[in-house]
Amino acid sequence: MVINETNPYPAKWEDFPVCLDNLKLDFFLKKFQLLLNKKIKKNFFVCPKYFHCPKFKKILRRNLEINQIKKNFSFSKELDNAKLVICDNPQTAFLDALRTGPTILIIKKNEWRPQDILKKNYKELEKNKIIFYSLDKAIKHINENWDDINKWWLSNKTKKAVNRFLNDMNCFDNSVDKWATYLNKN
Repeated sequence: MVINETNPYPAKWEDFPVCLDNLKLDFFLKKFQLLLNKKIKKNFFVCPKYFHCPKFKKILRRNLEINQIKKNFSFSKELDNAKLVICDNPQTAFLDALRTGPTILIIKKNEWRPQDILKKNYKELEKNKIIFYSLDKAIKHINENWDDINKWWLSNKTKKAVNRFLNDMNCFDNSVDKWATYLNKN
């Protein structure tokens, strides 16, 4: 499962590219189709959080079968069924995916620059094969670990890196529930 989260009015905690041209989505999808093991390809689909860009839709339709493109706003539901979530940007979808299960992030090193406070986390996530700066290395990791993805994901080092990152991002607890509880009390 690949998630591309774009926003026409970006306001994020990192420096990042805004235009889909910069994300090279077309190249990304073609490479996955070319290098991903056949048994994995049949389970490969794209689930954007929401569609708003006509160019994005065209790229998806050019590279994928219609049944590989999930419906608009189905992201949360699809997370529960995904064996592995592959994100192409470190935005909210990445955080949501990390909280639910096996997730990797594939980005270009100089296109997404974390704030200084997160650089240590990024290095730890890279070391534990959660963040990849090479599409080929990410696909190799997926192909090698697909049959027993939890062996990698549930290893102590990987869990520790994910937990530290989520804790530092204050993403462990359901903040919506916390906010609702606070409002109900006050």
